[in-house]
Amino acid sequence: VLQVNGDKSVVQEYGGVYTEVGARAVLKIPLFDDLIIDTPITVEHAVDPNTVGHYPVSYHAKFLWMEADVGRSVFITDTAPPMITLVQNSNSYTLPGHDYVEEGFSAFDDYDGDLTAKVTRNVSGDVVTYTVTDSSGNTATVQRTIRFDDPVPPELTLAGEKEVVVYLGRAYNEPGFTAIDNLDGD
Repeated sequence: VLQVNGDKSVVQEYGGVYTEVGARAVLKIPLFDDLIIDTPITVEHAVDPNTVGHYPVSYHAKFLWMEADVGRSVFITDTAPPMITLVQNSNSYTLPGHDYVEEGFSAFDDYDGDLTAKVTRNVSGDVVTYTVTDSSGNTATVQRTIRFDDPVPPELTLAGEKEVVVYLGRAYNEPGFTAIDNLDGD
């Protein structure tokens, strides 16, 4: 009888090192304890710890006229979610009542690589939610709070000279002015 060392089903995270723990051959004799025999055991597998998937491992042993086979299943999985990185400018702001202008973002997954093109954005109020899912179904979500601000004061421009001389008893004639604001306009 062939007995696998360890579990018959192994789940391992992608990118690790697969260590084959082997099997042992046991001679079963009625009315006696099992006898572990020293016989060569052949192992066949193509486990690739850098590729997600199911990999069967087979063991075969031959002792005198007896032969035995046993198997193990190795599952290489990707359970780590992607990482979304937000570009943030500490001086950035959005004028109240205006649409948010994206500052930038990127998404990377250890297994799938660059996922930036697969990121979805949802703007709701003053929050932008970024979401991306990798090929293994792992999802990452990050949020950005939009800073609504109007730190620029209106610009007041006088027409004519800054100093005007008005003679006593005469009326002042306003030469004009304009007031423009980046948010409120004229």
